[in-house]
Amino acid sequence: MIQSLPKMPASGAVDFESRAKLAVNYLERTVDPVTGQPYFDVFDGSPVELFHDWPDFGDLSSRYWEAALMIRDMTGVPPANLNRLRELTLSYFDSDGFSYRPLTAYSSNVAEMFDQSRTMYALCSAYMADPDAQVKSAIIGIIDGLISVSTERDGYRFIPGCRYKHGEWEEPIDFDNAPDSGYYLGPLLRPLVKAWELTGYQPALDLAVDLCRFLLDKARILDENGRFEHHVHSKLSGAAGVFVCGKASGNVEWVRLARLAWEYARELAGPCGFVPEVLNLPDHPVFRSETCGIMDYLELTLLLALDGDESKWGDAEKIVRNHLIESQLTGTHWAESGQSRPRDEFSIGDDVPSRMLGGFAGWSAFNHLLGIVPVFGAPWLQSYAPPENYVGKFRLFQNCCGPAGLKALYLAWSHTLRFSGNDLMVNLLVDRHIPDAEVKVSKSDDGSVIQVSVHSDRACNLKVRLPEWASFSAVTAVVNGSPAGIERADGRLVISDIHSGDDVLVSLPCAERKEEYTVLHGGFAPEVFDIQFMGDSALKVCKKGGGPSREELTPSTHLYEVYPLYERSLKDLYADRPAVHCAEASIEWF
Repeated sequence: MIQSLPKMPASGAVDFESRAKLAVNYLERTVDPVTGQPYFDVFDGSPVELFHDWPDFGDLSSRYWEAALMIRDMTGVPPANLNRLRELTLSYFDSDGFSYRPLTAYSSNVAEMFDQSRTMYALCSAYMADPDAQVKSAIIGIIDGLISVSTERDGYRFIPGCRYKHGEWEEPIDFDNAPDSGYYLGPLLRPLVKAWELTGYQPALDLAVDLCRFLLDKARILDENGRFEHHVHSKLSGAAGVFVCGKASGNVEWVRLARLAWEYARELAGPCGFVPEVLNLPDHPVFRSETCGIMDYLELTLLLALDGDESKWGDAEKIVRNHLIESQLTGTHWAESGQSRPRDEFSIGDDVPSRMLGGFAGWSAFNHLLGIVPVFGAPWLQSYAPPENYVGKFRLFQNCCGPAGLKALYLAWSHTLRFSGNDLMVNLLVDRHIPDAEVKVSKSDDGSVIQVSVHSDRACNLKVRLPEWASFSAVTAVVNGSPAGIERADGRLVISDIHSGDDVLVSLPCAERKEEYTVLHGGFAPEVFDIQFMGDSALKVCKKGGGPSREELTPSTHLYEVYPLYERSLKDLYADRPAVHCAEASIEWF
């Protein structure tokens, strides 16, 4: 057990480095202390337990490894198990190029296609951080493996199954009746395009474009209006893939569809970045958020912002400031006290609540961390796994969401403050320190003005995002204490000809405002909330009515409305923060 934890970030404070340091606790301690293998399940009880499960391998170890690499960038210090996570991830590869789950008491020896996408994401991130021949070989191996098992028909190429086992498919999928193949094919698009960008391996792009055509024309993962259903994590990941495939191949229709998919996601997510796990599935009636989906929504938002849609920076900031950071575990009062239990082959029950600090919610409500605590059901269970270890237990969290939340923070951190030629771009109004520049955000004593302080050690033109809630006519700026002229261009405040060493203070008058948001619940009554905003931060979320009743929730959950979110104050939003690590991002996904 570690002796001390980093200071927990205040609710509402976007303190990237402190949140990343807290996530170190999570990445290092939610793994098997003997093997280093991550645990997927977090079961409620006395004690709370971490349990191994079939996603532990190509899915979870890859996500943990990628998150560890990103933490190293954000803090300058790698998690202690960074190299072990790399070893585990690379150990699962077979000669056909695929990452295989090993045969265990809770997993079968298969290459799951969704695992390949998670693994390829991690490999691409690792290659950007540390170019390495073994990693490059693994990237190309997966690509060649995917090509070798793909099938061509009627001018389309697709992959006829989700689980591949050394030469044959378990439950092969027919071309004309592919039930939700978007789950395992959509998430492959984005890493395939990135693999092509990194390695120049043309078959990667060719495969991505071919799969994109199948997914849109045949599998219909997005309809003509960009709408989607079922597993939102994979569909939003697929939409990001459609966008990059469209840009790489010059297909403007695909780019248009991806933009429409974002518009639909914005309808669902509302002003805070609450992203549902599933849509229109009868056995998942409760509308709850999944941090993996928040990550995908933020990634698509950033892709559009970086493609020139300046309005998307404001949406990105709302996602980060609100439901993303609210979903991070910074306390343990969600857990009941109970006896510790030592490790066995399947699990550990020693001090699990503190091990989870720095992780992220699996299923949050709009205003509570534990929106749903599902009962572990038999359909999820591998046929040979001991059912008494799993079935009927309440699963508090799923640990795919921990590294997903950290990755989302990294993607935002990496683009908060950037030099672009002779321009210093302040994209998000949060603290960030890069070589030659720093931005700090605070408030006036009475809370009526948000102040953006920028220091530059490089001559430049300063371009600060003008938030939608700020009136340009009321904005003021001073350079080294003297009033400065401000121009408005492309949704930004422009202060030209900043000299090396200059200090700039931009003041943005800000008033509290309210927004109403309705969360849909399928067959249940819609849930209506009032949200009190200051700038892009939600101070409080108050439920006005609606939503599932306690009786309707009982069959599938307990602990609903435990650990309330959005209990914030202005002080929380601009808490004192330590000096931040000065770094540029080495893992460039955009």
